[in-house]
Amino acid sequence: MIPGQTQPSLVLANVTNANSGNYAFTATNDLGSVSGTFAVKVVTPPSCALTRVVNDLRLSIPTLEGQTYTVEQTTNLLTGWVAWPASFVGNGLTNYFNVSNSGTRFYRVRVE
Repeated sequence: MIPGQTQPSLVLANVTNANSGNYAFTATNDLGSVSGTFAVKVVTPPSCALTRVVNDLRLSIPTLEGQTYTVEQTTNLLTGWVAWPASFVGNGLTNYFNVSNSGTRFYRVRVE
């Protein structure tokens, strides 16, 4: 319970994946009150790394179990991102992918 909140939004700092879940609320004013529930899923962005290996580069993505990861790439930050063909579900380990080191490419990881 967080009594006395009077703003139209509520900011929760320093949340972790453990804070994901269903939350209930009641809002009250001089006209009455309303109650409801909503689901919150906290997603922690991974700290990815790109390292040089023999003839390529290796992208490493640390994962959390149960979260879905999609790698996207582009050759120009002003154009659209293209998702790799297969997303994967995290297993709590670091996943490694070899990527081409030819030309300019940008990578990002979407977590759901």
